[in-house]
Amino acid sequence: MPLCLFPFHSKIAMTTLIDSAPERKPSASRFYAIAWRWHFYAGLYVAPFLIMLALTGLAMVFFTGFQTRLGMTVHVTPQNQVQAVTVQAKAALDAFPGATLNEYVAPPTRDVASWFAVTHAGVTEMVAVDPYTATVIKTVDKDSTVFAWAEQDPWHFADRRRWRSLD
Repeated sequence: MPLCLFPFHSKIAMTTLIDSAPERKPSASRFYAIAWRWHFYAGLYVAPFLIMLALTGLAMVFFTGFQTRLGMTVHVTPQNQVQAVTVQAKAALDAFPGATLNEYVAPPTRDVASWFAVTHAGVTEMVAVDPYTATVIKTVDKDSTVFAWAEQDPWHFADRRRWRSLD
């Protein structure tokens, strides 16, 4: 019997179309649904962490493109005579009486200031000193820079102790 164009008019055509459909194994489609669901939940679990890593990495890359880890580059006018590092360190320590010297960062080029890390009252301050005149140019709280924020634990903002003003 020929197959008609409108199978709903012929009971034989309906039976032929239904019987010729391939059988699907229910276990394969069930496994696919379970695997897809677990993959989706795993993505929901991992996505916030990956987004936070991307944002902090973006901040690090963006800001270090035109500034140092401590902020904008501090330029000085090069001169003939560079002061001794001990004289520069004394100038950095004089800016914070009672501070202790932790670190010295030599200038990478002749037109950039020297940096000294000093600890004063439990806070680490970075002090930019002109290597030619041994004068303090700039001080920066090492823990309050954009780079320091990006280096912190990505979930530090979730700590309720930091949000006392909301209580």
